[in-house]
Amino acid sequence: MATPEETAEKLARYRAEKAKREARAAEEADAAELARFELVERLEKELGGLEGRAFAVVDVTDLGEGLIALKLGDAVLYKAFSESKVTVMDVAAFVSPCVVHPSLDEYKGIAMRRPAIAIRCATALSALYGVKLGDDQKK
Repeated sequence: MATPEETAEKLARYRAEKAKREARAAEEADAAELARFELVERLEKELGGLEGRAFAVVDVTDLGEGLIALKLGDAVLYKAFSESKVTVMDVAAFVSPCVVHPSLDEYKGIAMRRPAIAIRCATALSALYGVKLGDDQKK
């Protein structure tokens, strides 16, 4: 059994490490927030519209994958997707033509590592096409 002094030292070390992790996480969150602001500003200029209307940003920084931006595509993309069985290939065919950030190859790598991200992107893209999500469905 550890002495009270050993316990106090060990606890102090763990608390110091926890504080470092929390500081690192705060720095990463600030960097992610800045990156999002810069991306939105750039896309508003490039695409000539507002977020939520001309494009959507899917934040996957919680998974260490950064930001994915999607532009509103041709109506035929949504029509084909809405009539599909929503397979992995259907999701890819719906989302891929609309990816504007990161590069398509980078996005595909992200989707291969974490396939559910493609579903998050399809959901965000569906909202751009007019599908009401979450609390908006009740309105």
